[in-house]
Amino acid sequence: MTEERLAHLEVLCQEATEGPWHARHRHVGNVSNDFAWDESAGLGWEIEELDRPMRGQFVRGADAHFIAEARTALPEALAEVRRLREALEDIASVHPLPLTGEPTLYERSIQSGLQAAHDKARRALEEAPHD
Repeated sequence: MTEERLAHLEVLCQEATEGPWHARHRHVGNVSNDFAWDESAGLGWEIEELDRPMRGQFVRGADAHFIAEARTALPEALAEVRRLREALEDIASVHPLPLTGEPTLYERSIQSGLQAAHDKARRALEEAPHD
């Protein structure tokens, strides 16, 4: 993901109506005796804690749930991308290696140590609790 794309998505998140959003089924037709909802009747989504919830019609429930969940999931994912990029930059800044030529034994040793630190940091990030 390019920096431009990342920044664009962050602006979209900042400008969108605050969440969380929730998808809920809005029944349009008749309800059967067992109260089973007909998904073809349409689904809607609403934005929580507004005086007048915004609504939209969706043919598929999965689409409505995706849009509602994306309101909080996308900013979380973007923040995680930023955090991981910063962690990788910190690791790379310990000892910058030349971009051309064959690395020396010392540079290979440093590179091996950096790779080990990188792997350890990645495992720690994967194991860290994500709220």
